[in-house]
Amino acid sequence: MIAFRPVPGTSGGRPRPLLEVYVDPGRLVPLTCLVDTGAAGIRLSAELARAIGVPLPGAPTAPDVIVGGTRSQVFEVRRRLSVMVDGRPLAWDALVSFCDPWPHPFGLLGQTGFFDAFDVLIQGRERRFELTARLNAR
Repeated sequence: MIAFRPVPGTSGGRPRPLLEVYVDPGRLVPLTCLVDTGAAGIRLSAELARAIGVPLPGAPTAPDVIVGGTRSQVFEVRRRLSVMVDGRPLAWDALVSFCDPWPHPFGLLGQTGFFDAFDVLIQGRERRFELTARLNAR
């Protein structure tokens, strides 16, 4: 089980289901992401993409999205992602929407790309959740 934590960049508030995600495993810096059943897909910052060398110019675009009141341009790039669960890495390939601008200090793990790679049991009262990898996450 993974304990809920406060969202980074906020002052307190209710703890949420968060995971540290590595884009292109082997990169040294993880990104905190909110496990979000309402998000359509995986949404990360285009600034992160540029910082780790993911080429966005020429990448396929998708319709703009509005998250938290901010309209963002979307670049869709297939990437290898990984998370640590019970001390072991789980990696999978997913289509990632890199969004510009992205004013949030966290990414979103949504239905397409995350919930189709993992079964997620959320225990809200206990403020914890559990991940079980499906066949395409190893």
